[in-house]
Amino acid sequence: MPPTNPEKIRKQTSVYLLHGDDEYPMAERAKALLRALAPRDDQSLGAEIVDGRAETGAGAAAAVRRCLQAVATPGLFGGRKAVWFRDPNYLVANAVGRGREATDALKELAQRIEAGLPEGHALIITASQAAPKSPLLAACKARGAVEHFELARGSRARNAQASAFAAGEFRRLGMRIAPGPLSVFIEKVGADSRLIHEEAEKLAVFAGPGAEISEGDIAAVACPSREVAVYEFDDAVGNRNLAGALLSFRRLLFQKEEPIRLLLSIWYKIQSLAVIRELISTGALRVSGAGRSAGVSWSRTEETDSHLSEIYASNPFFNPMKMEAWKLGPLACQAQRFTRAELNGFLQAVCDSRRRLILSRVPQRLTLEMLLIKICAPAGKGRR
Repeated sequence: MPPTNPEKIRKQTSVYLLHGDDEYPMAERAKALLRALAPRDDQSLGAEIVDGRAETGAGAAAAVRRCLQAVATPGLFGGRKAVWFRDPNYLVANAVGRGREATDALKELAQRIEAGLPEGHALIITASQAAPKSPLLAACKARGAVEHFELARGSRARNAQASAFAAGEFRRLGMRIAPGPLSVFIEKVGADSRLIHEEAEKLAVFAGPGAEISEGDIAAVACPSREVAVYEFDDAVGNRNLAGALLSFRRLLFQKEEPIRLLLSIWYKIQSLAVIRELISTGALRVSGAGRSAGVSWSRTEETDSHLSEIYASNPFFNPMKMEAWKLGPLACQAQRFTRAELNGFLQAVCDSRRRLILSRVPQRLTLEMLLIKICAPAGKGRR
């Protein structure tokens, strides 16, 4: 574990490279280093943040030059100074990082680090990626410290990492949470460290000091991540749950999701349900049970195989025969909530809504809400 005592940090090194895709703990570590390495008496005058992001080679070179200038310039009253070079996005061989301007500038920064910083000065670099063979990484390893902040790979490891981080956040806030509610919290909020931190703080304010967080608290306060909200939206549309669909839709708009992307999500959902409904109606697919525990079985004959070929020819994007049964079963249950005529009509309604989004002056939110009302309205009688 990296040291947190300011005196130990000052004695250890003057250069830190923090990199990885777990952005929140990396940013918090950089802030802690900046506080520890800047002058005690007036940190506002002895700490400087340089924005490293750039979209062109010239912009990258300019950002590196600003960093070099900040490192070389004494603090306002002399003495210690800490510089945070934040988020240079060209420490790998991407479109910007491959250019001569960016590579030459980074070599100059590496040489500055290798030669040593001015007495009492410190440099903190944070980046989502750093090429293993880059001169800058080698210089930081030789003259300073390199720390990794990587998200776990694989859903199981990622959830375990997120659960451990969330448990630590609740302990830090003086809260208690049992394994069951903790799993519910991660399932709703997702594995993003920053979102976990924000939602844990919300729950701490809601529940009060020293309280034990319950599943009811999580349901009342915690906001789902964008990925979870998209899944909830998709599920609500398939279940014809109008209240749930509108709630998820408005939440996604609040999270800056583009209306046209939500319309495409609706289109894909209706297309998938239309294919499955056709298979059920022709007897090629049979459904047993209900909800998430529903099961499916296939009835393959020469006639159904011919019909399947016709369906796949017109809908090549979706092949339910390649889906796992645990995914296909709930979708098949949702498809049974619609008639074939309804689904065909809704596909046309989606196309009409797309034209309105592009050409009409009607607010996009209203256009999509009217579409959701049409799709999720209670089904009529006489399903075929």
